[in-house]
Amino acid sequence: MAIKLRCTLPILVSIILLGTIGIAQAAAPPVSAMAKIGPGVLEQIRDKGSADVMIALEHSQQINPSQYKLGRAPDMAAERSRIARMRSNISFDLAFYAYEERKSYRAVPALAGRIKSEAALSALAHNPHVIKIDLEEGFSGLLENSIPVIAADLRHAVGNTGNGVVVAVIDSGLDTDHDNLSDDLILEVCFADDDGVIDGNGKCPNGSDRQSGAGAAEDDAGHGTHVTGIVTSNGTLGSVGAAPDAGIIAIKVTWGPSFAGVASYYSEIVAAFDYVINNPQLGVQVINMSVGGGGYAGDCDNDGASNIAMAAAINTLRANGVTTFVSAGNDGSSVNMTTPACLSNVISVGASDNNDVAAGFTNSNASTDIFAPGVDVLSSAMGNGTTFASGTSMSSPHAAGCAALLIEAGDATTPDEIETLLESSPFTVTVAGNGLTFPRIDCSTFVNIPPVCDANGPYTAECGLITTLDGTGSSDPNGDVLTYLWDGPFTDAPTNGSTPSVVFPTPTGEKNISLTVNDGLESSQCSAQITVQDTTAPSITAPADVFEECAAPEGTAVALGTPTASDTCDPAPFVTNNAPDLFTLGDTTVTWSATDDDGNQASAEQMVTVIDTTPPEIFCNAVDITPVDAPISFTASASDQCQGPLTAEITDYDCYTYTKKGKLVKKTNSCVVSFSGDQITILDSGGVSDMIAWTVTATDDNGNSTTQNCSLNVINPGN
Repeated sequence: MAIKLRCTLPILVSIILLGTIGIAQAAAPPVSAMAKIGPGVLEQIRDKGSADVMIALEHSQQINPSQYKLGRAPDMAAERSRIARMRSNISFDLAFYAYEERKSYRAVPALAGRIKSEAALSALAHNPHVIKIDLEEGFSGLLENSIPVIAADLRHAVGNTGNGVVVAVIDSGLDTDHDNLSDDLILEVCFADDDGVIDGNGKCPNGSDRQSGAGAAEDDAGHGTHVTGIVTSNGTLGSVGAAPDAGIIAIKVTWGPSFAGVASYYSEIVAAFDYVINNPQLGVQVINMSVGGGGYAGDCDNDGASNIAMAAAINTLRANGVTTFVSAGNDGSSVNMTTPACLSNVISVGASDNNDVAAGFTNSNASTDIFAPGVDVLSSAMGNGTTFASGTSMSSPHAAGCAALLIEAGDATTPDEIETLLESSPFTVTVAGNGLTFPRIDCSTFVNIPPVCDANGPYTAECGLITTLDGTGSSDPNGDVLTYLWDGPFTDAPTNGSTPSVVFPTPTGEKNISLTVNDGLESSQCSAQITVQDTTAPSITAPADVFEECAAPEGTAVALGTPTASDTCDPAPFVTNNAPDLFTLGDTTVTWSATDDDGNQASAEQMVTVIDTTPPEIFCNAVDITPVDAPISFTASASDQCQGPLTAEITDYDCYTYTKKGKLVKKTNSCVVSFSGDQITILDSGGVSDMIAWTVTATDDNGNSTTQNCSLNVINPGN
């Protein structure tokens, strides 16, 4: 397999093209064991007598990337013990075979070794702990205006610079004396074996294959210095990095003389991962790897022993809260990505220019996660200078630096949260070769400047009536949609919305209301004063008009009925009226008044009409008489229920006698009677009349008239 380069500058390629001759010539192991052996392994043993291989061992968990969420990491002490037991078992099984273990790991279930015979290969393939055997392969590095493109400068403006976040850069190291970088360097480590044997000879700065401490990651290619500057340059020379205050652990795995750098074995990347896993005290939260090779059309977690081993390490890192960014590769492929970018639990990064146009050299496919600037990026260079470079190698550290900002700000701290936020950018890049559209990172989207709260005010509210509050003066610097929560002495508090309608009940007076606006990440609170007043008169409806019959001369008591009174603020306004105790004859206007607690008054009128339709009552005041030789007078009287006593008037009289048969016969000349006004006088009671009758009339002031017939009997009238 040809190595895949991740930069546009010339690099040294140290790769062996491998053949694909069949393995049927060998004493083939059973199919289950044969399936573990990758392409070219058996052929190389036959051709060269040995093969340097990567051996993936069984995992404590099934290789399912989605299982590796934060907090789901295996018990590392138990995992290291399990890996050590598998290694011991394999060493015991192959003790008498031509097999040489060259590299082992404490936290990654993998080995690197040299197989020197087909029998050794068969024995290794038959070991139940071995799941894949593949040839070791090499890889290379993948290569002031880009920082504003991703808007990291907006975060810097609010003091968000990655301070306290540790980023491990797995690359060609860095210029440890560079003015842009030296203040952020925490630790240097080197894994640079170039002969397959950990024997003290390699490409580390001291000539060894393993080195740690000062000078261990001194850059001899330039790639790592440029990449690290994109992450954390303090801007002393040239451009400031995405996270200028992030701490750097420089892990050297590639070397010069080419700018991109080269490496001989993926097992050294596994060694770097193993180192980070086994040293949690370093506090690494972000890894950037602008290195890789090969080409894969989809997720490659189970494709070859090296990928299986790297996937196991990445899964463990992710489960322990470490987010890994890897450049997608620079082959200009719209189908393939290089490894380890093709692993499921890394965040793969493609390259675009500052106008969000996909770079012609970038790799991408449906598994690519995000894009970032990677064209003509100015960053740190060896020799305390700066230089421009292009490549997906330049894109990945932009994303890693952005992640450091997110972690420091608390906007996103877990790998899942970081990936979700980066992928939710409103900016996109479309790749013409495959028609796919990808999010281009935008750090400002996640610079959550708290919203500005404005409750408007001061307000004047009418008690009991609807008042509209206005929070539309609030705003969010990030353009996020705000939610509004109002609280205060109003009904149905608290309430939501930018302009809610609320009602303030009693008591009246000066009050305060509060508004909390939230942008989904942070909230701000403000308040406003409101004067609750009551200037609204109550409502009152008088009872229906009343018509009442006059009952007494001094006046008539009338049942007025009950008025209806209400008030928006006072639940029981005070109701009075000006009605007299007794109503005189005719129309009387009764005024009803309703007064609320604040003295607001309303009135309504009711008409009371006392009528007189009842006629007077007449009293004859006559009794039977025995004739005497003297005049006898009787006075009629009248009374009215409305006016009292009235003057009666006698208008006529008649005298009657009885026949022998007892029949009453009128005799107009049978008696001598006179009348005047209300008095009738019998002048000759000794006449022959048996009964005297007269007519009395009385009329009240309202014209009601009564006529009454009065009479008396004459006892033993004369002849």
